[in-house]
Amino acid sequence: MEKTIVKCESCGRPFDLGREGIFLPAAGGCLCRACERTRSGSRRGLSAPRPLWAGTAAKLFFGVLFAYIGVFENRPWDWTFLLVGLGIGLGLIAWGIEPVRRYRRERQAAVAAVRTAAAEKKAEPLRRLRRPRVCAACGATGTGEICEYCGTRLPEA
Repeated sequence: MEKTIVKCESCGRPFDLGREGIFLPAAGGCLCRACERTRSGSRRGLSAPRPLWAGTAAKLFFGVLFAYIGVFENRPWDWTFLLVGLGIGLGLIAWGIEPVRRYRRERQAAVAAVRTAAAEKKAEPLRRLRRPRVCAACGATGTGEICEYCGTRLPEA
């Protein structure tokens, strides 16, 4: 993943959005990790909060434990025991993974939005040069800064 350097809306410090910080969808700006921690009390305008590591790890651990018990500790092969163990285990695993997936998806969307905005800003001068303009001297239509036919400077469109 390539770097996307942006400025923090609060402190003005440049940082890599792909590695740290968050994107503010309402304001269209970004916050660095330090400013994110100070504003963590009011998360209304921010994207999805970072999932807690301990909660995710506990859900995954107990999900794997229930699935293991449902499959391998089921000696007389009771199908209800197997299905309940697998159902609870896979449900806990999915419940533990989904917040992480959602957080990564939103972060990738924020980085893509910042990159798209930077690319649009960078491409604006080229678009302005490629607009068709009419030469004042000979009346020809052309793109660029100089008329192809008479060599005079084309007026700004």
